[in-house]
Amino acid sequence: MEELRESFSVLHIGAKKTGKTTASLAMMVDFWEHQRKPCVVLDLSNHPSFDRFRRIEIEDLPRLDQYTGRKYFVYRPTDPMNLQNEILYFCQTLTQYVRNTVVVFEDFTIYLSGNVHPSIKNMILGSRNACNDYIFNVHSFSDLGPFALKHCEIYIVRHTIDNPESLTTNIPYAVRPFVAQAIREINRENRTIKEGKPRLAFRTILKDEGRILK
Repeated sequence: MEELRESFSVLHIGAKKTGKTTASLAMMVDFWEHQRKPCVVLDLSNHPSFDRFRRIEIEDLPRLDQYTGRKYFVYRPTDPMNLQNEILYFCQTLTQYVRNTVVVFEDFTIYLSGNVHPSIKNMILGSRNACNDYIFNVHSFSDLGPFALKHCEIYIVRHTIDNPESLTTNIPYAVRPFVAQAIREINRENRTIKEGKPRLAFRTILKDEGRILK
C-alpha cells in the first residue's frame, strides 16, 4: 500500500477573475506530477478549464485507483433541482471511500456559509486521517461561517471585497491580524496593475505557524 502523506484543507479566497481556477489547476498538476495524488474537481460552475478532465459519477469515487493514465477527474452535478443532495452525497462518499487524493471544490462558497452541514463538517474533520487535500474555492471571508475558517489550516488570499479594517469576527481572533495584513499587501500590489488587467496578487497564510508567504 502506498504510504500516506500529510495533508491540509485550504480556503482559496478571492473574487472572480483573480486567478483561483488557474492556480488550482497548477496545484493539481504539482500534486499529480510530484506526489502521484489523484485529483478530483467538484465543479459547480461548469468551468471550461475542467472540460478535458475525465468525467466521473459519484459511484466512481471508491475506484479511482482503477483508472490508468493521468488521474484528473471532474464531477459535475446533473440535477439542478436536487443539487444540494447530490453535493452532500458526494461529500459523504468522499469521506467514506476516498484516500490520498486532492479534491478541489469549485465555487463552493454557499456550502461553507452559516451552519455547515454535518456531512461537510465530517469530510473536513476527517481529511488528515484520509490524507486528502481539500481546496475550497470561495469568494470572500465575509461569506464564510466560522467552521471552515477555524478548521482549514491554510488560507490562500486574493483580491476580495473584504475590508481589512472591519473583518468578519468569524475569522479566528489570532489569525485576524494576518488576514488584515495580507489583504492590505494585496490591495497595494493590485493598485500597480493597469486598468482592465487581472488582479492576480495573492498571499498564503499558514495559520498554525502564524506566517504569511508571498
